[in-house]
Amino acid sequence: MRSFRSFVVLTAIMGCCTPHVATAIKPPTVNRERGRAALIIQDVELNRGNKLTVQVSDAQGKPHAGTPITVRKAGAAIHHSVTGKDGQVVVPQVKPGVYEITSGSRGGIYRVWAPQTAPPRASAGILLVNDGQVVRGQNWQNAALIGGVIITSGVVGGVIGYNVKDAS
Repeated sequence: MRSFRSFVVLTAIMGCCTPHVATAIKPPTVNRERGRAALIIQDVELNRGNKLTVQVSDAQGKPHAGTPITVRKAGAAIHHSVTGKDGQVVVPQVKPGVYEITSGSRGGIYRVWAPQTAPPRASAGILLVNDGQVVRGQNWQNAALIGGVIITSGVVGGVIGYNVKDAS
């Protein structure tokens, strides 16, 4: 009976030391050059005349005037602009292809399509929300890990309490 109790205690301790939830989730890939998580590629359709419209606003939709915008293709900056009073900038003579468009610390990777060739889900322009901290509900591993530690600690405490009571 004592070996069974030892097994239960050892299993509970191993459960505490091995965070199952944290090891089961694949972490996001990191771009080593820039040190940030990989971005999702979004489809955008060019306007007539191969113009690309970029809108910068805050979380409430208020335009950000005077915000610098950088357009890169294959890592090389090909266009720099500053948003106008309406928070927009129009990038002229853009060829279809893949671009990185940034505004300060915000930005993304965009697949730009010629007019009337884009897939149905493509947007007519780019909206960058440039406002403080963006909170995404993706880091739930810590909460699950803490919950697992609390439950495991309860099991270990119960087993130890049972053994102490049994010994007296």
